[in-house]
Amino acid sequence: MKMEKAGRKSLGVMVRQPPSSFLKIEEALRLAVAAASKDVRTEVVFCGPGAGVLRSSVPMDEGEAFDLENMLEMLRQLGGSVLGESEGIPEAERGALRSEAQLVPSAELLRRLAERDFNIVF
Repeated sequence: MKMEKAGRKSLGVMVRQPPSSFLKIEEALRLAVAAASKDVRTEVVFCGPGAGVLRSSVPMDEGEAFDLENMLEMLRQLGGSVLGESEGIPEAERGALRSEAQLVPSAELLRRLAERDFNIVF
């Protein structure tokens, strides 16, 4: 039986790439997030030359962990890396997540981060 969703979290992705690369990244993210949720609101804001922020509101329940892992892998293939960055994560824990990001399997890292709001930054 599926548990009732407690709420929604915001998944924020900041992209620092040339504009042409950003469009490819945006499309990859939209496809990956669409696989995780049928109800996705996506907003793209350009913050300067070659920079942009893509925000998607997605339900964060356990049924979507695999889809989020696939999205993370897609970002890595596009040249990204993952850092724990959130006001909801204490600074000491952020540092630990940063140092572990290269060592912890993406599924485990996502389990830790999916409990809070987080950013994937590259």
